[in-house]
Amino acid sequence: MYLDANNLYGWAMSQPLLYGFFHFLNEDEISHFELQKVESDAKEGYILEVDIEYLEHLHNKHNDYPLAPEHLLIEDKDLSKYSTDLWGKLNSVKNANGVEKVIPRI
Repeated sequence: MYLDANNLYGWAMSQPLLYGFFHFLNEDEISHFELQKVESDAKEGYILEVDIEYLEHLHNKHNDYPLAPEHLLIEDKDLSKYSTDLWGKLNSVKNANGVEKVIPRI
C-alpha cells in the first residue's frame, strides 16, 4: 500500500485555525443541517461527532488504512503550475539555474 503523506505538518499549519465562538447546535439547527451544502473553504466550519457501523472483521485489516480512501489518477492538469514547471526544469539542461536550488534538497 502506498500513502502519499508528505508534509502533513506543513499542510496543517497552512490551514485556518479555530480560535473561538464554539457552540453546540440546537435541535432545530441539527434538523436543518446539510453537510453537503457546507463549502470546504467556508469561514464557519463544523466538527462532527458521528457513529458509523464498521464491520468488526475489518477492524484489524484496516488499522493503518484510511476508512474512506479515494483512488485517483493524477493527471498533468491536476498539478500546480510550480510542479509542472519544476518537472520541466529537471529535464532541461538549458534551465540549469533553477535546478541549482533543487539539487541540494533531492
